[in-house]
Amino acid sequence: MKVRFGSVLTGILAVIVSAATSAAQTSHPSPTPAFLTTLKHGQWIQLEGIPQKDLSVICTEVKVLTGDFLDDDWELRGMVHDLDPAAHEFSVGRYRVHLKAGVEYDDDDDDDAGKFKSFSDLHPGRFVKVEGTYLKDGTFLAKEINDESGKVVRKPGIEQSIKIVGKIETVNPTRLTIAAMGSRFLVDDKTKLKSVIK
Repeated sequence: MKVRFGSVLTGILAVIVSAATSAAQTSHPSPTPAFLTTLKHGQWIQLEGIPQKDLSVICTEVKVLTGDFLDDDWELRGMVHDLDPAAHEFSVGRYRVHLKAGVEYDDDDDDDAGKFKSFSDLHPGRFVKVEGTYLKDGTFLAKEINDESGKVVRKPGIEQSIKIVGKIETVNPTRLTIAAMGSRFLVDDKTKLKSVIK
């Protein structure tokens, strides 16, 4: 009787663990080849991941965007490097950022409100979100620069990532890749899917 009860209990526990695992996967589904086939050239998407030496990006998060977008609704987020004060240019990841006339500066953190207000407040290592237009030559024309350095403190490790909002260039369901803004994002079973096309 004890052996039989133990077997039943083990079976129940296995079902509970299996259900919990299934629920976890449902709440954070990962992109699959089937999902990738629903994506289309020119569709707006948000991609986040870790840049690699070969210029590819290991994609950690995919979000399909819906709504009306303008030509200057592209976004880029990451660490500032290769700052050129004379030319008023800098880089975020592989992207060279130029400033549009009248570019706006903003703070993400209320504690630092008003402290980030000009190009002179930029420095290598500052974590920023840049809004504007991705150009055909692979550069980025910024209309607004937001200081998001506070997120590095709240989410350690985020400084190693890059996030973009832009239009899909190509999708390869076989190789599990999405290309946007000149970068190739590699998706796998660890990539979080934040939104699904219905």
